[in-house]
Amino acid sequence: MRLELSSARSTRRGLPNWRRGENGCCSFFSFTLTIADGGLTLEVAVPQEQVEVLDALQARAGAASGSV
Repeated sequence: MRLELSSARSTRRGLPNWRRGENGCCSFFSFTLTIADGGLTLEVAVPQEQVEVLDALQARAGAASGSV
């Protein structure tokens, strides 16, 4: 799953805490944060046996952003 995030300072400051919380809950998540051209991209990956969890997360993110 790939998310384009706000490049606001508050978003950048909150990401490390959010990522630690998610890893504490679900250690199978893998996060890659890319900062380039003034934007933030967060890529989230899981092992094949956890794909349903990632699919549910993607559906929630889409619903929250109004893109579904």
